[in-house]
Amino acid sequence: QPIPLVQLLSISRSIHSMTLNIRRRGRLSVVDIEGLASASVHQHLDQIGVGRYQGLLLIAIGLSSMAESIEMGAVCPINAALVRELGLSDNVRDLLPGVCFLGSAIGLVLAGPLSRLLGRKGVVVLSLIAVATNMLVTSVLTTGTNVLVVLLVRFASGVAGALQIPAGHALAVESCDGNTRGRLMFGIMFFGSVGYLVEAVGMKAYMPQFGNDQADDWRGFCCFISMFSVLALPLVVLLVESPCFLAVCGDTASCVQALNYMASMNGKLTIPTATLHVPDPSVKPSMWQQLSIFTPKAIMIEMGGHSWI
Repeated sequence: QPIPLVQLLSISRSIHSMTLNIRRRGRLSVVDIEGLASASVHQHLDQIGVGRYQGLLLIAIGLSSMAESIEMGAVCPINAALVRELGLSDNVRDLLPGVCFLGSAIGLVLAGPLSRLLGRKGVVVLSLIAVATNMLVTSVLTTGTNVLVVLLVRFASGVAGALQIPAGHALAVESCDGNTRGRLMFGIMFFGSVGYLVEAVGMKAYMPQFGNDQADDWRGFCCFISMFSVLALPLVVLLVESPCFLAVCGDTASCVQALNYMASMNGKLTIPTATLHVPDPSVKPSMWQQLSIFTPKAIMIEMGGHSWI
């Protein structure tokens, strides 16, 4: 007979509390805590199936992906307009693309630790707010703006857009049954691809000369880009946090509430909560502790735990 979800999560939380100080090394792991906590959650997700919640999930994360595509697709025209309008030097012009894509790379690295600290949904919300704010700030830059401020704004643009990619995809696949994940990811990527077409239409309307002509309305184009993040934000707010993430963190109450929210939207039976046991909040590692896994020493130790023959 399957162990009830609440009891399984309580057992998982107890094991997690006893092993907080034990660092697991690849195949040397003694207990698969994450797998233990999320196994029953996946069973409930399979029972919930596909419905209105997954449709909302597709549109919300799809629009977020579209907003990121529109922003990154407009990097070069926006940079050209900034160089022309602000009278930036050739050296700064050469730096702008590299600064944007460096920010994007760092954003992808930070997405993992931030998703652990803020949750998948929290990172997507943060990313959308940051993209909209950054584009609005870009639209008000003037000739008197310090060059370092311009570079910082463009760097932040790359970071803001990249944060939601891993977090949004994780939230999507952890909130649906196994048979739907492939189709859901295809739909999200389709939204992202459409974003480049939308960016091209906006370019034709606002900046037909790709930022190289005085008549190009690059400020209006920045507002146009921010509009898609603003549109996606309320839809993402309607989503719940990933139940798998909540289970791994030991947050039984929120996990059951998330599953019940999905089930109610899909017209399925909810999980009884009369005997719900709420454990203590999970102890979260600091940002520095999570980033420490990228040190050469930690990577070599991890590689040493695997057989390469």
